[in-house]
Amino acid sequence: MDSKQSPKAGPGDFNSFLAQVELINLRTVKLNVRAEKEFQHKQVKDMNVRVDSTYSNNEDRTGFSVDVAYVVRLRGGKRVLGSAAVTFRLFYSSPLPMTDSLFEVFGKQPAQFQTWPFLRQHLADVSTRCNWPRLTLPLLHVQAVGQKPTPQPKK
Repeated sequence: MDSKQSPKAGPGDFNSFLAQVELINLRTVKLNVRAEKEFQHKQVKDMNVRVDSTYSNNEDRTGFSVDVAYVVRLRGGKRVLGSAAVTFRLFYSSPLPMTDSLFEVFGKQPAQFQTWPFLRQHLADVSTRCNWPRLTLPLLHVQAVGQKPTPQPKK
């Protein structure tokens, strides 16, 4: 058994775990866009963002990676006008392995916070290249540890 034990996911222990984690690299591993027809900005009635995160520890115990997958759907009523699916992979160095209890917070806070600006940029680029109206996701407002990050409302 390994002499280093992963800390519990309490706020103090999570912060201790986070202090020893370093982001090494972030890359886009998947980008898929569906835009079957042109549409006008006024036709967009709803923009839905779904996110899912998974992790895996490195076999050599030097860190872990996190995949953050977003699906953005633009709807005009019941009809989907367009969609974009983007998956980012983040590589972290860490002397301690990621655990399920730590990932409950880590996958919803740091990993999403680190990828959100790249998602915003991809969506802005995609909207231009697909001849969609210019789409900009709002800035991400990060809640207290353990709460889900939410987009800030437009002012």
